[in-house]
Amino acid sequence: MALAVVGEALASVVLKEVSRKLGSAIGQQIKARWNLERDMEDIKNTLGIVQAVLRDAERRSVREEAVNLWLKMLKDAAYDISDMFDEFEDKLSKGKFSSSVAKLTMGKKLKSMREKLAKIAAQRTQFSFKLDACSTDQEEIKKRQTTSKINRATIVGRQKEKDDIVTLLKSDEEQETLVIPIFGFGGIGKTTLAKLVFNDDRMQDFDLRVWVYVSPHFDLEMIGKSIISQIKQPVEGLDDLQSVSNCLEEALGGRSCLIVLDDVWESNFFQLDKLRLMLSNFKEKSNIRIIVTTRTEEVASNIGTVTPYKLKALSDDHCWTLFKHMAFQSGFSCREDKNVLDKIGWDIAKKCQGVPMAAQALGFMLRNKSVEEWKKVRDSDIWDGSSTTDMLPSLKLSYYQMTDYLKLCFSYCSVFPKGCEIHRGDLIQQWISLGFIPSSLGEHLTLEKIGENYVNELLGMSFLQYSRPTSLVTKEDTNNSMLLSMHDLIHDLARSVLGDELFFVDGKKGYTSTNGNHRA
Repeated sequence: MALAVVGEALASVVLKEVSRKLGSAIGQQIKARWNLERDMEDIKNTLGIVQAVLRDAERRSVREEAVNLWLKMLKDAAYDISDMFDEFEDKLSKGKFSSSVAKLTMGKKLKSMREKLAKIAAQRTQFSFKLDACSTDQEEIKKRQTTSKINRATIVGRQKEKDDIVTLLKSDEEQETLVIPIFGFGGIGKTTLAKLVFNDDRMQDFDLRVWVYVSPHFDLEMIGKSIISQIKQPVEGLDDLQSVSNCLEEALGGRSCLIVLDDVWESNFFQLDKLRLMLSNFKEKSNIRIIVTTRTEEVASNIGTVTPYKLKALSDDHCWTLFKHMAFQSGFSCREDKNVLDKIGWDIAKKCQGVPMAAQALGFMLRNKSVEEWKKVRDSDIWDGSSTTDMLPSLKLSYYQMTDYLKLCFSYCSVFPKGCEIHRGDLIQQWISLGFIPSSLGEHLTLEKIGENYVNELLGMSFLQYSRPTSLVTKEDTNNSMLLSMHDLIHDLARSVLGDELFFVDGKKGYTSTNGNHRA
């Protein structure tokens, strides 16, 4: 079964595939020929019950081992059911079953599968999963809330980027509302750049300055009320979007205002257009400047009134400065091993590949640790240990927003070694051959076109990147002949969601289920 190359975090895709087979032609043939409709319906109903809590289970599996194990059992049961259908379809096509033998064999297997699946499904009650839970819960969102306050001691670099944004803000003064999107993957420093601009002396010319943390839960009323409350106006009685919009007109009309909308995830053009409209077209001429931070190029393109600003990585020197600030606390200069730690720390900082959150997380983790512990981090995969506490959960928020089949295609990319160049067209063909792009997704699109859309989505999220700047692309290069690569931290994310299914055989990657069976 091709779907066996993914980890427990993709159980949702495996269960969808099994449900599809239950309703397929072979499934209908089994019910009709051998009167096994009751068992088939029971399995289908059980799958439906489990799928209702699967999003919450997948989210919690990252930090709860018991949930992780439950998902593995569920996935293995789904694999077995799918494999059983494949086996019977193959034998039926070759005429290897007599009707009586087939009914007896299929009946026993199906009953066993039904009972096994029902037992696993019943265990879900001990975890108190939420029905159709949002991939990021309120507790996680509260942890990620931001403010405009800035600790300049923890910021290095970004002067050029700050000046670029300030220049954009000051440009085209005749345009009443200007929206400047800043995009890049989690941890690259988008919020920090927005803070630098927000607190820059050149921004003091604005009558008003407002900072709003938007979050994955997009709510126009909440955004409007947050702006209103920061302008020191009461929000009581603003019970609908029209009231909020009227109040914003009174508060912002005829004034200049800098608004930062931090961490925007909503990609629907029409919802974003409502947001723009709510903050523009006032009766009195205004000067509204909006900075939006987001992880995806799609959101940036849909909301911006100027070309989106893609935030690039820091230099190794800047990463080293950040790392030192977090790792070398008071008393470090007195340590006898200072020179040794300097060299190891520089090597670790380079591994961060320009991601400030990574440098800070690693530096904090290694403060007051021994030389041997520093060496272990330098010589191993960066995120094999407790350093995942800050960085990977941040990146996983982006992963959770993907559709199930996009998760599948993204996770597959971890089978390529770190630093490997990936041929775009070959990658799409591998996804297709492995069944990662079901034809049901696009009635009017070819599988190749759907695959191209998936690549473009991953590029827009910075989860894939071109191996060379697009400005160097020649006329001989076609879209699908271009080479792709993954940032090492993104590769670690893809690898982490595969869980323990990935192992090495004779230097090559292979896959196994939790019961030890090799699957291809």
